[in-house]
Amino acid sequence: MKQTLSLLLGVVLAASAFGGDSLGTLTMTASTTGPDRYADGSLVLAGETYLLVYVDENAAFEGVRTDGTLVNTDLNAIATTGTATGDARCGMVAIQYPASLYPSAGQWALVLLDTRNANGVGGLVVGVSEVTDGVNLEVVKNGMTPAGMSAQTGSGDGLTVSRQAKLPDGVTAPVISSIEPTAAGANIRVANVAASVPYDVQTTTDLATGEWSVPDAGRSLQVATHGVLGGSELAATVTAPAAEARFFRVVINAE
Repeated sequence: MKQTLSLLLGVVLAASAFGGDSLGTLTMTASTTGPDRYADGSLVLAGETYLLVYVDENAAFEGVRTDGTLVNTDLNAIATTGTATGDARCGMVAIQYPASLYPSAGQWALVLLDTRNANGVGGLVVGVSEVTDGVNLEVVKNGMTPAGMSAQTGSGDGLTVSRQAKLPDGVTAPVISSIEPTAAGANIRVANVAASVPYDVQTTTDLATGEWSVPDAGRSLQVATHGVLGGSELAATVTAPAAEARFFRVVINAE
């Protein structure tokens, strides 16, 4: 009997099988060579989170919700988590598990999250790496004796966050409840907010262009890290260049 593992683009996986007449318990390690990046091109911050996800046979990785849970918990399972090191890559992650827990017909995915907020990392998930095309990019089979592999595929660049996290069910549209102009920008309050959703405050000086930008302190606002007034509003103090007319809006930073 053999154990089959799947390799993702920019991901290094290693596995060993132990046992007499059966596979018994398996030990697997995972890491990335890096540098791994967020969708805006910046390097992944130390302490950022990776998920090692098992994908059932004939299924696909269906993404992560903003609260860190998987979209499809029936066919996808988080085996363990990893952490980004100071050189923008996933440090070594190791798990040991019964061979029957994650059958060899399935696939493995190492998923990079974007959990940045005003305090660094560790907030709600606003983006994940796209791993669907990388699954089964290369397959390595391990025999009964302790064996390992280390391989790199693709260009050598690391994982990159490239798609938004998914929203939980029942999320309502946010609204700006008040704006207080300041010399540097505005104090803004946002109503209809939820603790499991990240919000962006955006601004423009010309509605006709349809071009909006996120001012300082307006990105990935989260109830959990900014506090709530009366249990229903979120506060933000944003800075923006002076202009004769300036417009603001609030959008959900997820899909």
